[in-house]
Amino acid sequence: MAGDLYWSNVVLLSGWEEPATLTLAEDESSFSRTIVLGSGAIRTVAQAKHGTHSVLFDGVNDYASSTTDRADFYVSNEDFTFEAWIRLDATDGGVAQMFGAHYERVGNDRSWFLRKGAGQTLEFYYYTDGVNANIVSEAFTWVGDTWYHVAVSRNTTGLRMYVDGVQVGSTHNIGTATLHDPDYFFTLGAFASIGFDQNLYGWMDEFRYTVGVGRYPAAFTAPTLAFPRGPIIPGKHVMISSM
Repeated sequence: MAGDLYWSNVVLLSGWEEPATLTLAEDESSFSRTIVLGSGAIRTVAQAKHGTHSVLFDGVNDYASSTTDRADFYVSNEDFTFEAWIRLDATDGGVAQMFGAHYERVGNDRSWFLRKGAGQTLEFYYYTDGVNANIVSEAFTWVGDTWYHVAVSRNTTGLRMYVDGVQVGSTHNIGTATLHDPDYFFTLGAFASIGFDQNLYGWMDEFRYTVGVGRYPAAFTAPTLAFPRGPIIPGKHVMISSM
């Protein structure tokens, strides 16, 4: 497997393969954090994009999170990339469903989140003051029981959303905005509220969160293999693409 040119910038990564427990998963970045699966989210072999496992969120209070090292997930005014393979349940009911979030609603401690909107949209919300949302919403037709590679990438002043490597909508000018620094942990499949809200109803596989690097300044080929699990080693690895 090729190495990752930006391996040191990867703050969270998992294909949900290890360890062998339903309620815990291994962070496969260099930080080796434990990822907690809460309120019914479970590792499953029923569906997988890569490997043998994914995580199933049933749409009711489920979430996944690393509850340590909160500051490592803060993007400030840096470039960043969040990406994951998502498979929505065919009966999702047209509700908003969260993919990734650094956000806590009750205490107005909000930084950003990426979600499927309540309609046929892909949406990114970001906050500079912890309260007032800057909304990037683009039309996208979601089909149930279909794997999608979903990504959001900030590259200097440009913020772009992608599905399967194709840019969704136009480039949003985020300028030099510094996102709010929330005193809360990063979550997958929901955002923190009173409990957990806007829960994903479906599966997530192979996700990666990179801080300090916008991996996708333009359209790209969606990854056909699992993400690299280490840096490029001269004489052994080559970088095949920006992924």
